[in-house]
Amino acid sequence: MQLQDNLYVSKRLGVGAEPSQRLPFNVSVTLNGSALTNATGGDKVISQNTATIVGDFTNDIKWGLSSASFVFGANDFVQTGSADGDAKGIRNIYGRLSEVHVYAPNLPMDSVVGFQAEIHLEAGATGTTVTNAYGILVKDGRDVPGGIANRYGVKIESPTTGTNKWALYTSGTAPSSFGGNVTLNDTSGSSGLMMARSLTLTNSKVKTAGQARLTIYQASTGDIGAVIAAFPFGGNTLDLMRFQDVSQLNHFAIDYRGLPKWSNSNDSQTTVGAAGTAATLPSAPKKYIKIVDSDGSLLVIPAYAQA
Repeated sequence: MQLQDNLYVSKRLGVGAEPSQRLPFNVSVTLNGSALTNATGGDKVISQNTATIVGDFTNDIKWGLSSASFVFGANDFVQTGSADGDAKGIRNIYGRLSEVHVYAPNLPMDSVVGFQAEIHLEAGATGTTVTNAYGILVKDGRDVPGGIANRYGVKIESPTTGTNKWALYTSGTAPSSFGGNVTLNDTSGSSGLMMARSLTLTNSKVKTAGQARLTIYQASTGDIGAVIAAFPFGGNTLDLMRFQDVSQLNHFAIDYRGLPKWSNSNDSQTTVGAAGTAATLPSAPKKYIKIVDSDGSLLVIPAYAQA
C-alpha cells in the first residue's frame, strides 16, 4: 500500500500487531532470512527512516527562535501532563530504551551493539566545515529546587558477565579529556584527581602543569604516607621529592639542588654507637655531608663511621 497524501491517526495505530491502551503505537515485524536471496543482498534493516534535506532554509530562520536553524533526524519527546495527579504511580520514565535479545542457540557472532552513532562528511562536501562533531552529546537539563538528588551525565553500570569486562573502554591513541574534578572508586569529587585504590604505572610518566605538585596521601592518619613530588622550573626552590607525615613537620626531602633535606627532632644522637649506647667519637670524621636544615640553611655535618 502506498499513500500519496498525509496519513493522520487520531488515537492508536498498529502495524503487524494490535494497538492497545498500554501500547497505543504498536509495530511488530519479522525478518525471515529463509525468504531472502542474493538479489536482495546487503544490510538487513528492520526499520529505516531516510530523510534528505534540500533547498534554502534562510527564509525559514526567524530571529529569536533558539532552534530555528536546527534539524533533527528523529525526536523522541516524552512528557507528562501538567495537572496534579498526572502520571501518578509512575516511578521511572525512559526517553528511549534500546535492547537486543539473542535467543538462537549455536550462533557464532562477532558483535552485538545496543547503540551506534556515526558522523560522516562525504567526498562531495568540499568546502563544508564543522566546528564540533559529537558522537554522543549529553546536554544539561532544567531542575527545580530540591528536585533532582543525583544527576549523571553518563552512568555505566558495572558489567558482571563476559570473560573480559570493561565498564568504559577507549581504543587507539586519541586523548581523553575530563573537565572538573575526577575521582576513581570514589564519589566525593573533592580533588582534581582522586583515587581511592592503588595506582600502577608501567613505562609511563606523570606530569604536572606549570609549578603544580603531585600529592599522594596514605589513608591512615598519622602514618608517614604523604609523598609530594614537585618539579622546579627556573630559579625557584621547590623540592624534587618529599616524604612527610600528615603534620608536614617531620620530613625527608631532596631539594632542587639534589641535596638531602631533613627535619625530625626525634631521630638525633650524640654518639657513634647504636642508638641508646655510648661510644667515643673518633678524632676526625670520615666524611662531611651537606644537608639542608628545617630553617632552610645549608649545614655541613661531620659523618663518623659507626662503631
